[in-house]
Amino acid sequence: MKFKNGESFDASSDIDFFIVSDKVYSQGIEKGAKGSNGAFKVGATRKYFPEIHEIEKSLSEQLGRKVTVRIFNKEGFETVKAGQEILVR
Repeated sequence: MKFKNGESFDASSDIDFFIVSDKVYSQGIEKGAKGSNGAFKVGATRKYFPEIHEIEKSLSEQLGRKVTVRIFNKEGFETVKAGQEILVR
């Protein structure tokens, strides 16, 4: 269900998971990923974190819709607008 209005997701909806970790973000920088405002673009997961990309593919297959994993540092995650995502800690 959509967090904002309680409607069911449609078939075209994708699912985004966030990894919020200064350590993982720093590892990406060390590997050469370019961060912007404390976040990596979606393609960075594919290129710099192949093991996470394999999880994306597996989840997409299991859930029947596109799954994306975004990587943020703690400061960058604070810029995500409330209400756009469901936060699970």
